[in-house]
Amino acid sequence: MSINNVPLAPVPPENMRFVKASDFRAVYANWVQGTFTPYDISLVVGEAYPSVELEEEKRVVEVNQRLRVVFSPLEAKMAMAILHQAIRGYEEQFGTIDIPGPIGEEHKNIMRGANSKNLDEGFTERD
Repeated sequence: MSINNVPLAPVPPENMRFVKASDFRAVYANWVQGTFTPYDISLVVGEAYPSVELEEEKRVVEVNQRLRVVFSPLEAKMAMAILHQAIRGYEEQFGTIDIPGPIGEEHKNIMRGANSKNLDEGFTERD
């Protein structure tokens, strides 16, 4: 791949300069939802908290969606590897993070598949 006939090559970290944008901000999230198209992968993050509907006095969860991040498929896969390493390090230091209920069981099945591809070893050229 090239731009204006200049080949694109990975840039080593020592040749990168990081500058925080003027609108940079940190967002707390305890809820996430993902979607994808053939061209990108999106995550919407937010803060979920219990709420009570006064009319019916039933408990519901309200989610304030805070931020949408859109990745190229390659960048999403790189972010997945970074998160995988960070969570592994967290669990080694503080203990296993268990996800309760049916979502937890689904997550275990997903991670069994991910572990079979061995995320720690990097990516194959086909990936």
